[in-house]
Amino acid sequence: VGAKDRCIFQWKHVPDSGKDSGDEAGDSGDDSELEFDGGMSGATPTVLEGGVVAEPFVGIKPWQKSMVPPSNLEMENTAKPDYDVKLDYVHGCRIDDVRDTIRYNMQGEICYPAAALGVIYRPSDRSQQFCSGGHKNDIISLAMSECGRFIATGDVGLDVKVCVWDAQTGKLIKSMSKVHKRGVTCLAFSPDGKYLCSVGHDENHTMCTYTTLNGEWDDGHRVATECGDRAKVMFVMFCGEENFPLMVGSVKRAQFVELEAGHTLHRRRGKFGHRKKIQPLMCGVVMKGETESVIITGTASGHLYSWTKRDSGEYKVGATVSGHQGAVYSVCRGGMGVVSGGKDGLVIIWSGELTKLRTYNIMDIKDISQLPYSCVIHSLHSDQSFSKILVGCKGGEIYEIAKDSGRMILQNEAHSMKELWGMAMHPRNEDLFATTGDDTIVRVWNIKTRSVVRKTRLDSASRALAWSPDGKHLCVGLGGDSAMMVKDGTFVILDSAKLDVTHEDRKSKMWLTDIKYSPGEGGLVGMSSTDGRIYIHDSTSFDLKIVTAKIPTPIMMFDWDSAGEHLQCTSTDWRLLFFTVEDGKQVTSNSKLRDTVWDTQTCTLGWNVQGVWPKEDQAAQVNVAAVDRAHKKKILAAGSNDGQVKLYHFPTQIKEMGFIEAEGNSNFVSKVRFSATDDCLVTMGAHNRVIMQYRLRERNKSAADLNK
Repeated sequence: VGAKDRCIFQWKHVPDSGKDSGDEAGDSGDDSELEFDGGMSGATPTVLEGGVVAEPFVGIKPWQKSMVPPSNLEMENTAKPDYDVKLDYVHGCRIDDVRDTIRYNMQGEICYPAAALGVIYRPSDRSQQFCSGGHKNDIISLAMSECGRFIATGDVGLDVKVCVWDAQTGKLIKSMSKVHKRGVTCLAFSPDGKYLCSVGHDENHTMCTYTTLNGEWDDGHRVATECGDRAKVMFVMFCGEENFPLMVGSVKRAQFVELEAGHTLHRRRGKFGHRKKIQPLMCGVVMKGETESVIITGTASGHLYSWTKRDSGEYKVGATVSGHQGAVYSVCRGGMGVVSGGKDGLVIIWSGELTKLRTYNIMDIKDISQLPYSCVIHSLHSDQSFSKILVGCKGGEIYEIAKDSGRMILQNEAHSMKELWGMAMHPRNEDLFATTGDDTIVRVWNIKTRSVVRKTRLDSASRALAWSPDGKHLCVGLGGDSAMMVKDGTFVILDSAKLDVTHEDRKSKMWLTDIKYSPGEGGLVGMSSTDGRIYIHDSTSFDLKIVTAKIPTPIMMFDWDSAGEHLQCTSTDWRLLFFTVEDGKQVTSNSKLRDTVWDTQTCTLGWNVQGVWPKEDQAAQVNVAAVDRAHKKKILAAGSNDGQVKLYHFPTQIKEMGFIEAEGNSNFVSKVRFSATDDCLVTMGAHNRVIMQYRLRERNKSAADLNK
């Protein structure tokens, strides 16, 4: 009885059905990915609690004290740039720390999440459509309705949403917010397409169900909410012929949920049974039999469990079969049977009686350049005719397997593991750019063909690289991953045509943060380090020429002046510093360089870029992480720690500057770069490792002029 609200609640106690007679799996039921599964590997606590990634400023910013205005101030253009910014292509897929997020729609197109976007990819012409505008944070869960018409997505962060989209056009149909906290880890549509279930990343793994009355989801609304328990939820699915019951698979337990009285969710625990291992249930699917449907789940030990419903209404494990060496991470329906994929890199087709019909090994790809970074399989889906199997690997690769011939086609690839910071545009070819990250891979991409043209694996993580002015070499700076520090500070020179190492040297003992060749013929190449120095080498012999004076904090980025005589750099304590190239000494009187013309503008601090920084009342929430000035056009791109990418007129000197926004990014934008002709802008996410390429067109130019 409530004292002030005067409400009377009537409760019903449902006793547990008794102790499970199954055996604990022990070490065979442990899995190293359980801790990170659910889309949390790239989400720092600050992202979950408020979106702040970098340390907030306190008081007066140090770099503002050192700024000196030019003697002849250029009048800024405060209007919005007169350009159209169109997202052309997205490289990357969220699959490394989530599962079952890659799906076919009803037309056979491939749908998957990338940053804050849902991507609809058409393999025939390598084109993409985007589900955009619904999320501002990384999407970590995705479900496809059984008819292939609707996509549901859920994100991670502070303002969590569940969105329903048209799976053919990418149009947002319905957005539902203020339901979950921290993130949405699991989503599932009912077979009849009238219900949707979501599971949150809060401590109680709250479950919500939604429904549509007209079947089109524009009237979607929540019908029930139920707190779960503390056991981590690995998957959720509807296992009834049309909708309920729901099956919730988690660590060492299974629960079956019914909807009672239209708005109450009632849970009942499933039993593993005698001589069955009690272990984490990693994935599940309903196998359509000739007479009745059967529930199949994949386990951490590599077994498949078949669940049956007893006359008492209790669900219990019936048959078990050993399938994989290591955990089974994904199962999907395949004809009258199922398809499973696991930690061992195998894709196995099973009959309705759970006998093996065919096995594919993802490492059997003949073209060695198309092998996955990690063979662990995190997502499986089959098309409606069961002629193709869609495979998503932990390393970010998406493959299609032809069921009959066994041919494997690589449809998408990107960087995987930890963070991505290194990017450089080709100085002469407007279609080429290179990237490098903590996965030790250097990739060269083609903007026009939207693909990787070549790649190589180094023996260390790397976070900086640069093309030589003639485009014949790539200079790559190693280090950045605290787990592999042996080669921190080393730089390697790669032949850009074959990516073979032609030179290797090491002067710094700490990892390199930025690399740039001097302007003109590029007689020198500079490399900034976390030891607070910039190392300047001859660009032909690579002999060390000058080392700048040491500063107490790491240098994040630097620029050459147009004459190749001075350097400007920014440090992690938000200072703007200057050095002379001839002797490496710091310039203490910044007014001496007030009229210096800089060859590039990638330093985020300075007089001509101060307008990209937020006003004082917003400075604790948003920090600018990357900027780049176009080569010929007077525009500046800026990316921030909250995922915003904006374009301004240059110089950008006041806070009231107008801007246009390039949508789709989320979280921390580590790089923004213009192509050699300024017709394309490429952005990169540090934590989600998604690369986006945008097309820029002046509004007074026609499409025919742009194609020329």
